[in-house]
Amino acid sequence: MVCNYFVIKSGYVITITINMLWLIVSPAAKKTVFFCVMFLMMNQSMAGNLAVLYPEIREPYRQVFLSIAEGVSGKYVGSTTLLSLEKGESKDAINNRLKKHGIDAVITLGRRGLNVIESLPSNMPKAVVVGGVVVHPNGHGLSGISLTPSPERLLSMLLQLQPKVKNVYVIYQPGPGEWLIKQAQKVSEDLGLTLTMLPASDIHEQAAKYRRLLKDMKRETDALWVSHDSSRLDKSIMGMVLEKSWRRKLTVFSSNLVDMKRGVLFSLYPDNHAMGESLADMIVSMEKKMHLASTLKPIAEQNHQSILEFGISPVRDLLTAVNVRTANHIGLHFNKKQRSEFGMSYPPQ
Repeated sequence: MVCNYFVIKSGYVITITINMLWLIVSPAAKKTVFFCVMFLMMNQSMAGNLAVLYPEIREPYRQVFLSIAEGVSGKYVGSTTLLSLEKGESKDAINNRLKKHGIDAVITLGRRGLNVIESLPSNMPKAVVVGGVVVHPNGHGLSGISLTPSPERLLSMLLQLQPKVKNVYVIYQPGPGEWLIKQAQKVSEDLGLTLTMLPASDIHEQAAKYRRLLKDMKRETDALWVSHDSSRLDKSIMGMVLEKSWRRKLTVFSSNLVDMKRGVLFSLYPDNHAMGESLADMIVSMEKKMHLASTLKPIAEQNHQSILEFGISPVRDLLTAVNVRTANHIGLHFNKKQRSEFGMSYPPQ
């Protein structure tokens, strides 16, 4: 705990602590402080100059990226530089800006940054945040966070709000986003849930399966997950889901925040500042692995890609959005304390 405090404060703390070390009488206390200082110096020696690249877009979307960047800079031990990406800016121009600022690690936010990642040196720690792009966790040689909510967090929240649920159904489109469904299958067993996965290759098959499922589902023990694994559900099908689930008082939850306002029980959405902190932790882990590898093997012999590749993971830093009107309709009532734990409720209270 003390060491963490030193790391957060950094800079002048090392000098002050070393100068005052002789004042400490207790040998045990002196030893603890000494190792804390060594820990801090090691962290500082590995930390570099981190750039956070974000697209220059209009508000309120711009504020989302800035909030993520604030989380990064608040957690990262080294220096952090925030650089906006103009639309159409060339890779060469961006790389020149990175060289000008002496950047040796990069986090890119949004779709525009994906093109930049490919042109960066292989030995540079880098992470991405991707939203509208479906990215396989081990594909493209990328490391970072997908803005798709973690299935484990979604299913855990479902049990908090509806503890009687035993069966969860999800209709998904086979393809690049299928890895999230498979991940959900693993965690559902740990949570004591039975997850039934129903593939549907086109809109007609989707409509038929949703229609049949909404007819057969049991009110208290079954729940429907609208996963948005590869694209937003067709508007007419979503309308049918909302209408039939309302009429039968069924539990429906979604990976997309927009659906919460439309009538599903709940959705999860990113805590942008906390996600920035997680990205900073990822970069630090990469830097530590690079530092350790450099002590074991000459730099020329290192496989930088395998060292720095953490893969893409769904976002775990999440807030809960609950449709209170839908909750009341299906027989759920939350007290004041429970409501205070929601990141968002609708209609606004």
